[in-house]
Order: sequence, then structure tokens, then C-alpha cells
Amino acid sequence: MPERLTWEQIVTKYPHQHIAVTDVKWKRNMSTIESAVVVAVETEMSSQEITGMAVSSHGRIYSEYTGEDPILDGLGRSVCTTINEI
Repeated sequence: MPERLTWEQIVTKYPHQHIAVTDVKWKRNMSTIESAVVVAVETEMSSQEITGMAVSSHGRIYSEYTGEDPILDGLGRSVCTTINEI
């Protein structure tokens, strides 16, 4: 039976991989995973298959990436900088 892991444990165990998770517990901001059960990893199937699994699950499975996204990280920094300058 798959075990529940914190997001930090998931990132450590499956670095820079697309993963499929279920039974997600969200942090209070509802956009950050606190913990979840990993049901598939990129070493077992392609990222496209993982995405397809998530889409066809009707919200029971989420596709996530455990690495940094340079585009989104850059956007986050520029938005924070802009807000701080106001």
C-alpha cells in the first residue's frame, strides 16, 4: 500500500520528476500540497501518461512536478517585487 508523504519528502524522494498524487491534503492557502500519496512517477511512465491519468481521474489524481519552474519562479519574483514597490 502506498504511503502518505509530506511534499518535502516527495520532492526529496522524486526530485525533478512529474508525479501523480492522490488523497491530497492542502495547506491553508489551498494551492500548496501539505501531504499526498504518490501513485505514479516519471521513472515508471511518461509525463504525458501521468497528465492523462490526472485528467481522466475527474479530480481524484493530480499531476505535479517536483522541480522548480524557472518561468513561474521568475513571474512570482517579479510580481512580489512589483507589489513591494507600490
